[in-house]
Amino acid sequence: MTTPAPETSVLPHLTPLYQTQLLHSPIYAHLLSTLTLHTATHGKIRARLPIAPHHLNSKGTLHGTVSACIVDWAAGMAILSCGGDYSGVSTDLSVSFLGTATVGDVLEIVATANKVGGTLAFTGVEIWGEKGEGEGKRWMVATGSHTKFEMFLKHHPDERLHRELRNADRINHSLDRRDLSISFIVPDDQLTQAVDALT
Repeated sequence: MTTPAPETSVLPHLTPLYQTQLLHSPIYAHLLSTLTLHTATHGKIRARLPIAPHHLNSKGTLHGTVSACIVDWAAGMAILSCGGDYSGVSTDLSVSFLGTATVGDVLEIVATANKVGGTLAFTGVEIWGEKGEGEGKRWMVATGSHTKFEMFLKHHPDERLHRELRNADRINHSLDRRDLSISFIVPDDQLTQAVDALT
């Protein structure tokens, strides 16, 4: 009986991208600076985040926006684990809150890129709670899904546009996606394909 070969780690690719995110994203720097990216293979990442007081709501438990931020971050990392240094522009994000956690607990985050295709990337994220190290108690805190529009990255060879796309989250909040896609990113021969994907 042959043992399957272990999957190749992509941590060397993801770790500097995560460090860059902390430098350039104030919300990630505030909420995720103590997060540790533990394992990463093609399409899947695992990370851990100890809960601190600034992660809590007024009731003293994990704030829902922290879970949403984790889903956003982890989904992007799962996409990046498939290659490249840009994860796309968010089209939707959904979080189901199933449990809670508090200071002293550790969140284990598992994110999977279910499909990274020609126009969209689909991901799933699980957030588990653990009672400290080695105590064995584990429960589901939240699950999430996140879809990102990533056709531009796949189909355009111009590195200048790739650099502009790295700022797309800021642009995306100020422009309608149709304006964004048509104004400066989509090459003429793919305009119809992009509009179809957005409608």
